[in-house]
Order: sequence, then C-alpha cells, then structure tokens
Amino acid sequence: MFHYVACAWDVAARSQVASAERICAIINNTPGCWRLTYAAAGLRVFCRGLDTSNQATFLTHNAGVVLGALFHGIAANEDFSTLATLDDAASERIIRSGGRELAERYWGRYVAFLREPRDGTLRVVRSPTGELDCLALCLDGVRLFLSDTEGCPVPPECHLTVDWEFVAAELTTLTAESRRTGLRELQRVLHGECLVIDGNRTTRKQFWHPFWFAGQDCLEDAASAASELRRVTKACVGAWASCHESVLALLSGGLDSSILVSLLGALPHRPEIACVNYRNAYDRVADERVYARRVASQAGLPLVEREQDAALDADRLLSPRDGKPACEPAFTYLGDGWQSELARVRQATACFTGHGGDQLFFENGAYYVCADFVHRHGLRPRIFSVAMDAARIEGGVVWTALRRGLRDGLRGDPLRPVIDQFFFSPLIRNEVAQVVREQRLFLPGWFDRDVSVPPGKCWQIIGLSVHEQLYGANAEDGDPECVFPLLSQPLQELCLRIPTYVLTLRGRSRGLARMAFSGDVPPLVLDRRLKAIAGDHAKCIISQNEELVRDLLLEGFLAKERIINTDNLKQVLSGQLGTGSVNATDVMHALATECWLRRWHSQSVRHAA
Repeated sequence: MFHYVACAWDVAARSQVASAERICAIINNTPGCWRLTYAAAGLRVFCRGLDTSNQATFLTHNAGVVLGALFHGIAANEDFSTLATLDDAASERIIRSGGRELAERYWGRYVAFLREPRDGTLRVVRSPTGELDCLALCLDGVRLFLSDTEGCPVPPECHLTVDWEFVAAELTTLTAESRRTGLRELQRVLHGECLVIDGNRTTRKQFWHPFWFAGQDCLEDAASAASELRRVTKACVGAWASCHESVLALLSGGLDSSILVSLLGALPHRPEIACVNYRNAYDRVADERVYARRVASQAGLPLVEREQDAALDADRLLSPRDGKPACEPAFTYLGDGWQSELARVRQATACFTGHGGDQLFFENGAYYVCADFVHRHGLRPRIFSVAMDAARIEGGVVWTALRRGLRDGLRGDPLRPVIDQFFFSPLIRNEVAQVVREQRLFLPGWFDRDVSVPPGKCWQIIGLSVHEQLYGANAEDGDPECVFPLLSQPLQELCLRIPTYVLTLRGRSRGLARMAFSGDVPPLVLDRRLKAIAGDHAKCIISQNEELVRDLLLEGFLAKERIINTDNLKQVLSGQLGTGSVNATDVMHALATECWLRRWHSQSVRHAA
C-alpha cells in the first residue's frame, strides 16, 4: 500500500526546527519500510509502497516532487496517454506557473510538493480528481501532510478529536468532499487546489474548477460528442492499465462496468485481467450474471463469480488497519477478504471499477434536463423535444416536465432546484438535518461562489465531488489499489462540457454513452433498462445481523449525541424495514459511522492511558 507523509517547517524558527527533527525521527523509526524520498530546506517527504502506479517524479534543480500517477495530457485526435517524465523544460514550466501547469497540461492521481528555491515558499498541489488524499495537520508550528491517518505515522502527542457537525452532515446525506474531515484538527486540500505556504502566511488557490468546463465551450452536436467521449474514455482506460501487469475488473453487468471491461479487453497491450462479478442474490429485479457473462465473453476475458455475503464480522468492523482509524467513516459493505485473496493469487495490483459512471454519463438526472436547456437557450422550439425526452426517462407527463423546466431554468439561483430535491435521511433527527440544510454542509467547496451553471450541471458536479479512496475500507498491505478510470480528469472535463440534454440523448438515461460505445458493448447490455437493487442486499445484512446492529446503534455514540432518531431506528429493527421512509442503506451508513466513532474512541482511551 502506498502512503506518504510530508513534514514542512520554517527554517528560521528554532522551535520549529527542533520539532521537525523530532517528528522526522519518529517517521524514520516507524516500522513499515518508510524512506526519505525528497529533501529540501524546511521540507522532508517520506513514502512507502512506491511502485509503477504510485511513483515519485522529481522536478529538476530539486524544486519538488510529484507523488502518485502523473500522465501527459491527451492531445486532440490522440487515443492514448502515457506516464509523464519531467525534463528540464517541463520542470521549468511547472515552477514558473507555481504548479498550475500540472492541472492544465497533465492529469492523473497525484499530490505535488513544490519548493521555491529563491524564497522557500512551499506549494502543495492536489490533482483535480483527488483519489490520492492530502490531509493537513499543524503540530508545534510544523505542518504535516498525510495520505491518510491509517498507515501513516502521526506523533503520539497529536490528539485528534471528532468533528460532530461533519458526522451529522455525512449521515444526513452522503456529502461531497469538503475541506473539513471527520476530525477537527485535520483539514483536506481539495481537488485541484494549491496550498501556498510562505512563512506563517497560508493562502489557497484553485488550479482547477468544474464550473470552468460546465459553463463554457458546450459540445452540443451529439455525433461529435459521442465520438469524443469514446476517444477520451479509451485513452484514460489505456493509461491506467499501462501502470499494471495484472488487474481485477469489477463487472456487475451494468452499463458503466461493461464499458470499462469492453475497452480493457480491446487494448493492444493489456495487462492480465480477471473480471469479478458479485451476484446479488437478494435482488428482486434481475440476475446480473447473464449480462456480465456476455460482456466478459465478448471481451475475451475470464470471469470469476462470487455471491455477496450477508455476514458481518464485529471484530473486523471495529478494528482499524494499522492500529489507527481513518480520518472519516467509509460507507461500504465489508466483504470477507475473498477479493484480496484472489488478487494475491493472480498477483493483481489494482482493482478497476466503473464507479462514477452514473454521475459522469448522467444517470437519474432527467429531472433537470429541461431546465438546463431553458437556462442555456431560453424558449426555443427544441424545448418540446427535450421535454418529451425528460418525460420518457421519468415515465411522466411531457407538460409536467415542460412546466418544471421553465420554472427552474429561468430561476436566478440554478442551485436551488437541486437543493430542494436533495434527499435527507429520515434516520437522522429533524433538528440535526435542519442545521445541515441551512448551512449547506452537504455541498462541496465548489459552491462557495456564485453559481452560473445550469441546475443539472450543479447536480452532476455534486455527484462527481464525492471523495474516493485509493484503498478500500479495512484494506491491508498487499491489497490492490482502487482505480476509477471513468473519473479521470479529461473525462470529467469533457462530460461537464456536454449539456445534460445531450447526455440523455433519445430519452435514455446515459443515452449518449450508449451511442458512443454501441460498437464495444453487447446490445444486451445497451438495451438494458433495469438496474440492480443494492438496497435488498443491505436489507438482508441487517436482518441476518439484527442483534449486532441493534447493540451498536441503539446504545452507541450516534444515539448519545442525539444525531440519529432512535424511534425510527427501533421501528426499522422491529421488522418494518422498507415499509416506511427509512431504508436499509441509511442503516448501513449509520452502522459504518458508529463503528468508525468507536474505533476513534478506543484510540483516544489508549492515548490517555
């Protein structure tokens, strides 16, 4: 597993120098193959787990280092991208731009530490897609930057405390990534952000912003948009695949994972690939294996099938990896370790997933497409065909879609229709949810400025801003990293430029994607209209582990802090799950959060002792 810790201090401050020496000594003496990767005046960067997809790319003249995967930009009419090497000329451009060049001419998954040789100014740049985290912590004037709290050496005197307001926001609705984390003392460097540290002065600059792409240079011609979508997707998938010799590819049989696997199978120089399908035996709608088998067969790739497990291991739920919990709860269903064992057998270093495709290709966003057209074009004759497409997707009435589109498209605040439609979990107490709603704690930092993009683009940007993790919950050394090719920066920029009423071409959710990949994905999948119901699996987990869920939630921290509504929870745990407004996914989210809180409490108790 790849981790990094950077230690930065003011060389003119004696107290900081002494503290930095002590902290660096702690890192050096921490087990786990940590090594000093980069050193400059007032800066040390330590890494472990460097490999072909998590590299240290150095700028010339010792001006800095880029950690992670850095690719050259995808030029027009090219369908490939390669890992970048920074020669003198490239390094000079990056230095002169203050790091902005990284976001404008490169892409990938990285965190860069740039040191200005003349005045010692430090710049910390995080990639626009941000799968590699960057957490900032200040201790005795010394600044620490961490890839995470698990697996990274944090000085023992650093006492981290829970941010309950953040926890409430996370539980009320799955929030997009924000500067805040689940711990008060930790702040996050955001996607595409540059932290500039000049002595005791810290400023933030935005090197990348989704509004820049969603609000200009729209690609409205469907044929051109489809051609470009396939080209850029193919280039991104190929770039990530080139970093590995053997990978697993999660293949549900849905459209997004099928696009990914179809493109992987067509690569001229592909790694060893094994597709993995988890059968949801609790899904009442469809057995997805028939779709996954067709896709894998057409791609010429082996398919390994596994039935999803409904068991929960209390010890695994409550035991963080490497002895320390993560900086915030991970909303996931814990598996039984089977996938990790399969990766070890196949020597797979990555697990590719089509996650992010719903947001990217615009699934479940038909509510906004009519408003988006009105926002961009006003009252034009084409509005009637757009309204018909929206009604077809929603299964509604065209006049309803048209009336709503006119109302929301002509509003002065395009974000308001999105906020009004936001779902807040009824498992959370009303007064808690009200605070979250009033303070807009569920919105990403992108929306701290005036919003000029259409409502559907607001919805899309919120979905694309969810924090993704490089490793899964409870991952251990040797486990494969998670790769999300569909969330690559070039793809996000492209799909943000394509209007939502083009993405929903011909009245189909992800209609443009179906057109773009019609020659790659089997018709059986392209014509599929029903998605799997993940909530049925969660419902089975809860019913089979009701006593454990009850013990953890009814007497836990969330109940004591009066965040969850215990009356609603008792109703759910009394066998009425699914009959009211609380659903199984809400309960699983609360369970993951409660386990995270208990892990941090245990850590605090050990620290106090």
